[in-house]
Amino acid sequence: MEFPDPNAFGAVEGRILVCVVQQALQNLAPQDAQVGAWYLLEGLNEQAIAARLGVSQPAVSKRLKRILAQLRRELGAENEEKSP
Repeated sequence: MEFPDPNAFGAVEGRILVCVVQQALQNLAPQDAQVGAWYLLEGLNEQAIAARLGVSQPAVSKRLKRILAQLRRELGAENEEKSP
């Protein structure tokens, strides 16, 4: 498929990626899905998420590591990271 605007493909590709992440987040526990959405889709940092949840930043960091590992497994991205 060719796009007259060279930037159009990037926009479409980005939207597809957002949809894939949203779908994967739906397979998590509701609160984990919310934390993942805040971080990945809304761009909140760990401190902002911690403030919303009323927990410490290290607690959010630990939770995000678990969430991101689950998403990588689900999306098949964990093998891509190990490639050179």
